Amino acid sequence: LKFGSSCGNKVLKNNLPLWLAMCRAFVSPLASLVMCLPLILSTKLMDHDCAPHGFESELVGVEEETVPVGVVSLMYADAMISDAPQDPDALGGEIDSTGGAFPALASTKARYWLHITKCGTSFANAFLHTPSTCPDLPMNFTWSVDGDNPFTVNVLMECCPELILSALGHFGPHDALGSVSEKARGSAVTMLRDAEQRILSSFQDNYHDWPGISPPRSELEFATANAGCQVRMVVRSDAARGDFAGACMQDLPTEAEVALARTSLRRDFSFVGVLEEYDLSVCLFRVMFGGPCLPIMFSNVHKAGAASTTYSNTSATVYDTEVLHGFVDHADRALYDEGVQIFYEMLLQYNVSDETCQSCYESP
Repeated sequence: LKFGSSCGNKVLKNNLPLWLAMCRAFVSPLASLVMCLPLILSTKLMDHDCAPHGFESELVGVEEETVPVGVVSLMYADAMISDAPQDPDALGGEIDSTGGAFPALASTKARYWLHITKCGTSFANAFLHTPSTCPDLPMNFTWSVDGDNPFTVNVLMECCPELILSALGHFGPHDALGSVSEKARGSAVTMLRDAEQRILSSFQDNYHDWPGISPPRSELEFATANAGCQVRMVVRSDAARGDFAGACMQDLPTEAEVALARTSLRRDFSFVGVLEEYDLSVCLFRVMFGGPCLPIMFSNVHKAGAASTTYSNTSATVYDTEVLHGFVDHADRALYDEGVQIFYEMLLQYNVSDETCQSCYESP
């Protein structure tokens, strides 16, 4: 085979020896060829500059519990858009009415995504479809939490040379920022969520980040242990524990950590979105960092439990807080309020509103 420079070829180049070895180990040479040839051909058919199918690095000497299992996967969806890689120079200065492409207006970059629990998994599709971060990512690429993850982080880095991974080499899992805060300073991005809504969403998602062996007896018991999760993920260095956020399974945040988290939002982050304004957050992000508006950026790729109401123009869900009996997450409330203020400051700075974002929302 003759390998080119596309991501599809790199996937085949990196994985072909392993696939063939696996085939030869279980079947005869002739059967091996018959069984593996369709796999090879299907990979080549994906070669419209295909992107990786998951982002777990091949770690050595890391305890198994720190490796995210089933957290990330990638799948290709027919977005009815050309497979041509994004070219920042081709965006020009006008919005492309056919693809909703924006030129980058911000002088900063988006290089590290802090994925806080229950704060917009879908945002990964907006983040990765940023030309300055992932210039070789194909337009029809979709990031999802469903499915298997046979490819490595090395393939991702071929498509996203500006991407910063977590300290353990992950993309997507709930690793806290602290371990890479200096490296990502000024180029981290995140989405924040109303404090009590995030807690209830975690509760509905199989008690996400619950540290106990037995399930919590009520939403209130869960809330008292899960409060301050957003603060903890901003200021601490805990790695993900499988699908869970290790930082959110430890001690509650101190007042000093709350103050530090608020400072970090303005010092370390180039973008802060708000889940309650998800669509507007995606549009603002696109205006700031350039690139296309795609339908997959407005799709909920990780829905929570059924006991919620979904807004028609956003993937945020709203839960009845009466079950908390007046409980307030003061730590995350302070961080969220700071994030909302930053968000509206950026809307004014870049002249972004629902009215100016219509071409982005209506992208084909």
